Amino acid sequence: MSSPPAATALTSRGVACFLVRDCDSVINGRERAAVAEWLPGPQAFPVMRDHAAYTDLMLAGLWGGVPGHLPPMPLMLQGFSYRPGTESR
Repeated sequence: MSSPPAATALTSRGVACFLVRDCDSVINGRERAAVAEWLPGPQAFPVMRDHAAYTDLMLAGLWGGVPGHLPPMPLMLQGFSYRPGTESR
């Protein structure tokens, strides 16, 4: 199985920064402005919410990053387990 694009971008030397967005979402002007504000700043990982009612720490489809700030994805996934009967994705 190949790595998801975000996992590849996290460790790619040819990528200056990347954004992850749900494929069924259109990037609106507000999100564009937020990304433009993040790009020149010192933060390595912006995390956004596109609605005030979302309270998750981090949504899967609305974040970005700068490669080189995290360990390789396989190392981060070691020890992670998903139990379908008791957890949601």
